[in-house]
Amino acid sequence: TNSIRYKLLLVVLATTLTALLVVAAAMVLYDARTYQRSWVGDLMTQADILGLTSNAALSFDDRKAAIENLAVLKLRPQISSAALYTARGALFASYSRDGAADPLIPKFPGTDGFQIHGDEIVVFKRIIDDKEIVGTVYLRARYELFERVRSYVSILAAVMVFSLLVALLLSSWLNSVVTKPILAISDLTRKVLETRDFTLRASKTTEDEIGYLAEGFNDMLAEIGRREKVMEDANQSLEHQVEERLVAERALRVSEQRNSTLIAAMTGLPSMAQPAPTSNAGPAANTNEDEAIMLSPFEVT
Repeated sequence: TNSIRYKLLLVVLATTLTALLVVAAAMVLYDARTYQRSWVGDLMTQADILGLTSNAALSFDDRKAAIENLAVLKLRPQISSAALYTARGALFASYSRDGAADPLIPKFPGTDGFQIHGDEIVVFKRIIDDKEIVGTVYLRARYELFERVRSYVSILAAVMVFSLLVALLLSSWLNSVVTKPILAISDLTRKVLETRDFTLRASKTTEDEIGYLAEGFNDMLAEIGRREKVMEDANQSLEHQVEERLVAERALRVSEQRNSTLIAAMTGLPSMAQPAPTSNAGPAANTNEDEAIMLSPFEVT
């Protein structure tokens, strides 16, 4: 999990997921806004058509014609109820999809426009003829925005999952191209640390930053190997000099011991010699004394 390959994979997936979420949110908002505009526009158009067809019925107080005009709404299953009001605001005719009286139909018309109440939308539209208000059309229909958004989100979720799988496969294949040289340098570093072999070199496979990294790594290994060789040569030379000095010190110590022994023998010789006779022995006595002195070192050793 600490490998750079997995980190790059997580970065790609996180970036892809973030982009998909942003796009999905934008599409959901756009679809919700478009649905509201189109549905409100559709209901307003339907109200205008009802107003045009019911203008004569309201003008001549023909309730039967008004009811027949409202019955056309059976072709629009989304519209649950409708009503026509006179110019004075009295309820003139009504329509309900189930055929029963709808208690939700208001007794008096509201202002022009639309209102959304949960999963329903209510529309009031004035009927104007020759710049005079003839009556008002009331429509109440299902507002399926939440169901639409829910289904839309489900589709987007499936698309996002599929997109992430495709991104995972592609990034796994592409990551090998990017991370393979880096992982090779990492393995080479581990081998150098374990074997202390500075003659190993990394292969340069690309002409980008990774290729420059391989070149720099090889130069570093070469410099370290050169310094290592210089240090080994210096250590060997120092060891040789130390050995030569030790040999010289031993020879000097042996020589000093021999000289000390010889000096000690020579300085102790007069006390061991016989005293010279008092008689005038002449030159012969002196000659014998000299011979004794010359022979004494050999006798002592």
